[in-house]
Amino acid sequence: MNPIYKLFCNEEFQKHLQDKLPKMLNKAQCINRNSTGVVNQSVGRDREDCLKVVVKNYIGNENCQIDLPEKLPYDWMLFGRSNQIRTVTIPDISKPGIIKANWVSGRANGILFRKNFEVNHDLTLLRLIKQNEEMLGVEICYIPKSTQRVSLRALGKKRFLKISSGNSKGVRFSSEAIQMMLAHPKTKKMQLDWNVSEDHSHRLDFWKREYNDLFCRNWKWPNQNRTH
Repeated sequence: MNPIYKLFCNEEFQKHLQDKLPKMLNKAQCINRNSTGVVNQSVGRDREDCLKVVVKNYIGNENCQIDLPEKLPYDWMLFGRSNQIRTVTIPDISKPGIIKANWVSGRANGILFRKNFEVNHDLTLLRLIKQNEEMLGVEICYIPKSTQRVSLRALGKKRFLKISSGNSKGVRFSSEAIQMMLAHPKTKKMQLDWNVSEDHSHRLDFWKREYNDLFCRNWKWPNQNRTH
């Protein structure tokens, strides 16, 4: 059995994520707000880092490699399986949201990416549920390569991937593709409550210290200057 399936069935692992991940996501969100209180787009990368660190803290370095070169086409390795992470904010879990497959710019480049697209990595969706500026919860979805390939064959590339138009960059998974993958029986899901407080959210040093103390002391605090 895929060891990631076992992980999603592990109640202790789910409790670990419930205890740690919403707090870390909240902290990343707090330090990525601009002067008007709006959360910057760069928070997406920091959210990914929070997920990586919390999972690594539970399963260890051998099973979770996160210190990888920036230019790789995947974000981390779980139990030896290459895995991409995508984050999205949605009003409820029934909504697919907009999830990018690639951030290539220009329609011609988007068409070329879609033409050459192949499924080579597992996919983890970090779906934050937010209504009327209130965070309600988090859903983590693990979509293995086999599930993605089933959906890709069923829909074809033009229905599976959509090229963004206007000022929006990249190629995104179609709503139809996301819903099909999420509904597949081999997709594993975990839902967490957003049981966190905003206390001390402005104190970056406080969060940096707790971040390192809770997880791995050699881990660098996410770079706020990066773009997702």
